[in-house]
Amino acid sequence: MDLTEQIDREFSQIASLPDDRIDLAHGALLIAKAAYPDLEEPIYLERLDRMAARAVEDWKRFIAHIGDHESVAEILARIDKLKKQPSRIH
Repeated sequence: MDLTEQIDREFSQIASLPDDRIDLAHGALLIAKAAYPDLEEPIYLERLDRMAARAVEDWKRFIAHIGDHESVAEILARIDKLKKQPSRIH
């Protein structure tokens, strides 16, 4: 079985799972592996884990700065402002 067939088989298995059991990162990396056969999935999974950890820490800091007096609209406006800031992920 060649790499393309292996990727197709594995992706089909992932896609047949219930939505809450699908590993999106693994699926995305399978798609990428079709274009980049030498792609090393563990390296990219580690990068995604680091990005997620930073996002959690940013979220915790954001939540810590929200006052009890803020409305949902104000919170959403602050989130929108944060989304427009340049990414710190490298």
